[in-house]
This record gives sequence, structure tokens and C-alpha cells, in this order.
Amino acid sequence: MNWTVVMLRGARLPAMGLAVALVIMWAAWNLRDTPHGAAFVEPFRWGSFVLLALASMAYGHFVYRLIRWERTQGDQGCDRCGGPTGHRQDGRVMYGRQLPDFRRCYNCGKASPQS
Repeated sequence: MNWTVVMLRGARLPAMGLAVALVIMWAAWNLRDTPHGAAFVEPFRWGSFVLLALASMAYGHFVYRLIRWERTQGDQGCDRCGGPTGHRQDGRVMYGRQLPDFRRCYNCGKASPQS
């Protein structure tokens, strides 16, 4: 199991949220002394705290799902490699036929059909 790949694939959304929140906080800190900058950035500064909280909650949910998978209490693993899988995604419609719902593996990246 390549845990580096699992963490990169599973925690990319919280990491992007964290990066955006930190850039907004940095801009608010640097523009606080300018008259127009402070008035413009002040509403976004509070939004960055909310984004930081949401990113932390999303990362916590990802780690919670990994712990449940490791204890075999959560979703079943990948059919090919046995790695942890992500959230259930709706199957696509191709050539007029509905494909089954699936979960994408965090380790190998392949889709595993789920019932």
C-alpha cells in the first residue's frame, strides 16, 4: 500500500481549501495598512476562517474514513488492490445504458463497482 499516493488522492480537496485560506489570510495581513486594501480584504478575511474550518473538517472526515477502512468497519476496499475507496459516485450513461455506481480507489486509481 502506497500511503503517499493515498494521502495525495484523498486529501487534495482539503489541501486546496487550506492553501486558498492561507493566501487570503496573507493578503489581508499585508493589505491591512493601506486604506483601500483594508476595506476590500476585510470581508474576505472572515471567509478565510470559515474556509479553514471547512478544510479541517473535510480532512478530519477523510482520516475518519481511513481509520474505519483500516478496522474493516467502513466501506469495502478495492477489488484489485484492496486499498481504501472514496465516496460512491453515480454510474454514467453510455450508449443509452446505465453503468453501475462505483467507488474510485485511493491507492491504484481504478473504479470498483459497488452495489
